[in-house]
Amino acid sequence: MSLDIEFSSLQADIFEGRKDISVFLVKGRFYYLADDKENFCIDVRPEYRSYVERGVLQEELYDAALFQFRGGVPVLNCETFEVYVKNNNLALLSVEWMRGFFRHSLPAGYFSQLYRKLRILRTSPGYAKIA
Repeated sequence: MSLDIEFSSLQADIFEGRKDISVFLVKGRFYYLADDKENFCIDVRPEYRSYVERGVLQEELYDAALFQFRGGVPVLNCETFEVYVKNNNLALLSVEWMRGFFRHSLPAGYFSQLYRKLRILRTSPGYAKIA
């Protein structure tokens, strides 16, 4: 798949509410990845427990539901991050890939123009400074 198609596909998934991009800091390293947005919760157990309490999920199915969530990783932390990535076949995105994604389909000079507009806005009399 070409990068252009990959960028457009992810962009559509993000705007349609299916996916998100996230940045993780694990053991001093930054990791960038795109995944289904429901997978970006830290701990799904309280949510699933509330399903049991409301009768939406049967108590007997609670453990099985946890095991199925996010490839068997109900709690996302430094120790479980690599398992989450591996079990879900996620591609770690490079800084270069991220740069390309965020610049995708923008005309040359877009960020220069944006910076100039923000600078003008910031120096205008109506600009409120937050300390």
